[in-house]
Amino acid sequence: MAHLPPDFLPASAGFSKTLFAANGKNKVTAVLVQQRGKQMSKREMSFPDAHAALDWCLKAGVNFYCFPATNPAQN
Repeated sequence: MAHLPPDFLPASAGFSKTLFAANGKNKVTAVLVQQRGKQMSKREMSFPDAHAALDWCLKAGVNFYCFPATNPAQN
């Protein structure tokens, strides 16, 4: 099994923005976290599905983490 370098994610990716998404039943609920120097900010976002969120991240140059919702009915 390959071993990743200790600084693999997220700092070495060179992105200051990360989108954390929970894949729900009818939509993807996400939080965009942005770092500007020592300041951190967050913004809630919504997408129709995980593929739309990924496409947006690719266009915007944003790290993307997608997690399955524990209870999709509540999403």
